[in-house]
Formats: sequence, structure tokens, C-alpha cells
Amino acid sequence: SKNSRWVAMTLKPKAVEVEKAEKEKPKQGMALLDTLKGEVIQFEKVERFAFSDDSSFLAYHHFKEEEKEKKEEKGQQVQKEKSKPEPEESKKKKKAGSSLVLRHLESGKEIQVAYVLYFSFDSQSKYLACAVADPEGKENGLLLFELKKEGWPRREIEKRENGLYAELV
Repeated sequence: SKNSRWVAMTLKPKAVEVEKAEKEKPKQGMALLDTLKGEVIQFEKVERFAFSDDSSFLAYHHFKEEEKEKKEEKGQQVQKEKSKPEPEESKKKKKAGSSLVLRHLESGKEIQVAYVLYFSFDSQSKYLACAVADPEGKENGLLLFELKKEGWPRREIEKRENGLYAELV
């Protein structure tokens, strides 16, 4: 973090574990060190993370749970009637996000946001913006969390079925 109070680092899985894994390969995690107290907290399956510029918040984005989704898709395909052709729209694979956790570093309070594709803090650490894409495409949109207000109220900036919002800066 910019104030040097917090240090976050990627934790790579051991090479032996990766080699031994047959189906689901172990994913990297993250460790968070409180330099004042010397405490370390570990988080599993973290793809990326970022601190707010004022060092008050940490957002960490989990890997997408692909194995579960594949099993669900197979189950749904078996249930569909084979005689009916699928509409063009459903043949396209929809991009879905994964879980994002917003953590207030001092208190340890966290909130989880489902189906996030991208996220970004603003330069003054007042807001966290998230691009959301759910598997069905019905809740796709742009969310904004107001970090300076109690409870970090969430506002929907834009919401569009099957909309795609990308590369927040």
C-alpha cells in the first residue's frame, strides 16, 4: 500500500502440487501482511488484487470457478430437447465474471460482489467501479461503490441485458 502499512503478495502453488494435480490445477492465492502488527492473512484462489490510493481498501478478485460451470452446463444440455435447435444467441458463449471481495483494511470488514469482470479504484479513493457480467447476461452492468460513505452504498450506473463492460481505468 502507499502508506506502507500493508503488503500484499501473490502466493504461487508448489510445483509438486501442480504436477500431481490431474484435473483441477491448484490456483495462486494471496497473502496480506499488516506491517504494524506483523499479522499475515492468506486468501485462496486470488487472480488479482489492488489497493486503493489512500491505503484504506483492498479489492481482490477470485478466479472463475470453471469446473462447476462446466458440470452445470453439461447437466443443462442433457435436460434440453435434442430435436429443437438452439437459437443463435444461446450458442454464443457468454462471458461471466467471478467473485470480487472489497476489504476495509483497518476493520477487516468485507463485502462480496458476484460476477465481476473488471474493477478499478478512482484516484481519490472515493469509489470502486465494477463491470459485472452474470452467466445469463440479465444483470450485466456497471456498479459503483461509494467508499467514503458508511456501508459503502452501491449504485447501478448502467444495466443492460447481455451488455459487456470492459477495461475500467
